[in-house]
Amino acid sequence: MLRQIVLRYQALVNSIDKLIEVSGFDIEYLARQLKLKPANFLLKRKKADWTTAELLTLLPLIENNKSQDYVDKIMNWQ
Repeated sequence: MLRQIVLRYQALVNSIDKLIEVSGFDIEYLARQLKLKPANFLLKRKKADWTTAELLTLLPLIENNKSQDYVDKIMNWQ
């Protein structure tokens, strides 16, 4: 069970770029919410270099039906 949690977390982190894309939110808005310059946000997005604190801020911002559908598709919920 613990291994599954880590694997799901890893899948989520690896999918943040696509989640941001499908959510439809503006990069500058998201960067401001994380108190980052847009260029730094884009670099983090490209490298999937997110801290847990950043994810806890970012995920509620991009959560909508489109992003939830994508998460449901990539996760093996059981």
